[in-house]
Amino acid sequence: MFGAVYQALREKAGFTQESLAPEIQYSSHYIASVEQGRRLPSETFIERSEEALDAGKVLRKAAKYLCRRRGFASWFRVWAGLEEQALNLYTYENRLVPGLLQTEAYARTLFGGLFHSDPKELSALHIRYAKLRSQALTPDDSRSLLEQMRGAL
Repeated sequence: MFGAVYQALREKAGFTQESLAPEIQYSSHYIASVEQGRRLPSETFIERSEEALDAGKVLRKAAKYLCRRRGFASWFRVWAGLEEQALNLYTYENRLVPGLLQTEAYARTLFGGLFHSDPKELSALHIRYAKLRSQALTPDDSRSLLEQMRGAL
């Protein structure tokens, strides 16, 4: 995001990366790396760019949102920040129904130890759902998985 803002301001001011480099005393490769998000800009780079591009504090304000944590891609930083504050995380998987290919023995082992209140009843319900999900792979029953699950209740 910062790189896109920087590039827009540079182009609006009529500079190429090569022509801006001597003005701010940084190489054109450094400028390209900042614009492409491969390198975080230094404070000096931001200050010199503010002056050369007449950016009106836009770059300083945009730089506040740069993340200096290693290991996070720029598109993931917002999610990582939310994840730190979250009490629960929910995901949606559109290509997989968890437990679809489980055997009944595996489902019994898995669900048997998860519940503290009447584990036999809850375990049986989860095992029945796992069986229904696996039956959805067989062409014998033309009903949808949702219809089969509703019928099992």
